[in-house]
Amino acid sequence: MKTQQTRVLALGLVYLGVVSGCAGDTQAAPPGFDGPWAEVFGQEYERAESDFVRDILRDGVLTTAEVREALHRVQACADLSGFEVEVFTDPSDDQAGAWRGTDWDRPEFWPVMEECHCRYTGLCDWSPVSMELGLVRLYHLISENPHNLSRESRAVTCLQQHGIVPPEFTEADLREVMPPWLDPEQFVAMSPTERVEWTNQRWNCLHCWVAGAEVECRDIPDCEEPPLMLPNGVSLEEGQAALCLGVPAN
Repeated sequence: MKTQQTRVLALGLVYLGVVSGCAGDTQAAPPGFDGPWAEVFGQEYERAESDFVRDILRDGVLTTAEVREALHRVQACADLSGFEVEVFTDPSDDQAGAWRGTDWDRPEFWPVMEECHCRYTGLCDWSPVSMELGLVRLYHLISENPHNLSRESRAVTCLQQHGIVPPEFTEADLREVMPPWLDPEQFVAMSPTERVEWTNQRWNCLHCWVAGAEVECRDIPDCEEPPLMLPNGVSLEEGQAALCLGVPAN
């Protein structure tokens, strides 16, 4: 007897397998985008392999109705293949785009589901190093951070709003207590891609130490144990300060 299994997509982070391109669509000249997410819209537009996804991205706006329509099309695509599968089609759901069903062990199942996602949500590259977001992940990112502010900026604003740090506390001040440490001039000299990679590495390091996972911390390059303390003596491991930084509070 088959058991039902849920496939959860870590959209934009970790994927399994590689999907071939969606044949038959032609790409028009890319539009110009503006606004805080303009660069990301441009990247996703260039990566898209179907006219359906490009048409959704073209105006630089991603609505709930558009994402829901895309997910319903993934469901219909799977249904046409005869699989017993349920796609999570609520855009606000953390599992949106994931699926559950009893056909996961059929060899033809995964290529079909990946192709359906490629055509209708723009998620075509499922390799671990993919930088692709797809419509669902991009929708969640914009919903959570409409002005596309950096993690440091949002953390500092939160700390200031709760009176944990003074108004003059800056992103640079926060970086000084977050490993791995880096000379400010080195940070300024980095390319945008290098800054993203280094920022993600630093946050992963901080989360690792706060969680007490010292063995895993050692696998992160230059991940020294941080002081876990703001200059005013407030611990990053406890209470609202931990919540502002998005780390699990002890």
